[in-house]
Amino acid sequence: MSRMRFPAGGAPMAALFFVLLLIIPSVASAQAQSDPLMGQYQALGGQFVQLRDVSSRRMSPQELATACDGLIGQINSLISAAAGNPSALSKSQELLSYAYDFDGMSSQSLSAYSAYLDTLASWQGQDYAVMTVRCAGDRMLDQGNNPAKALAYYGLLLQKYPGDASTAHAQYKSALACIALSDYRDAATWCDAAVATDPKGYYAPWSLRAKAFALAEMQPSGSNYSASLAVLSQLEQSFPDPYWGGYVCYRRGYTLQRAGQQLAALAEYQRGMSQYPTSPYTPWSQKLSKDLQNQMQQQMLDEIAQKQKNPPQAAAEQQHASTGGPQG
Repeated sequence: MSRMRFPAGGAPMAALFFVLLLIIPSVASAQAQSDPLMGQYQALGGQFVQLRDVSSRRMSPQELATACDGLIGQINSLISAAAGNPSALSKSQELLSYAYDFDGMSSQSLSAYSAYLDTLASWQGQDYAVMTVRCAGDRMLDQGNNPAKALAYYGLLLQKYPGDASTAHAQYKSALACIALSDYRDAATWCDAAVATDPKGYYAPWSLRAKAFALAEMQPSGSNYSASLAVLSQLEQSFPDPYWGGYVCYRRGYTLQRAGQQLAALAEYQRGMSQYPTSPYTPWSQKLSKDLQNQMQQQMLDEIAQKQKNPPQAAAEQQHASTGGPQG
């Protein structure tokens, strides 16, 4: 299997996890003395951070691969020894997931994380495990700038805990991750899934909004945006309140403007300003409406100037001369 070393910024979860070793060393030391397995875990965690953030920058690819193999082997040995200690076991499984991820072994990393969730569920309960993987996905998407990893975590949540209360959250966030990856077709599919899970729930309007955006982005500028416009109409009908009404008018206007339908776009902007004056999106409609009117006015002035510069008769004579007169 090919190996790929991830940059230091690619493992924010591990950095967040091990920062405790820096800010509360006395507590960590006391815990290590009372629990030898935790002491081993803390030592291996320190080795991982040192390898990831410092040593890897001075190593050749082969040296780094050998170091990762050695560290992974030690963590696996600790996991075997910690079978009866859920605290040390869960932390070691999470550390193993990070080590595999750093070594470019994504499938092994996900398997280790799945085992970590199983330990958490049996020790702290399923709700705790669900919230752990949900937060992991959110961190990757919102803070870690790693939508692919976020998708993996959300997929793990949906696979391991079908029907959980976090299902719609994971589906909607999966759509956002796909949008970040420019995978608009899958994004639209995830949006449909989130709406189907809870048609009137919190994530339903946000999912319709994301789907309309994804469908629009699938089309080049000037194309037919009817599918995206239809979803926006569905959003306004399903959630008739000023917030979403104002958004729909703004977004429909923008989409119609992008399609080259300037007058229709102006009508949508004006509708938003008149029907939904309290919406936070109304100022956007006002700005885009003003900009579009200025643009149309400038286009008209340019056309008038062009006609004055080249009157119709002069243009016809110029065309006649360029073609050498009538043929036949």
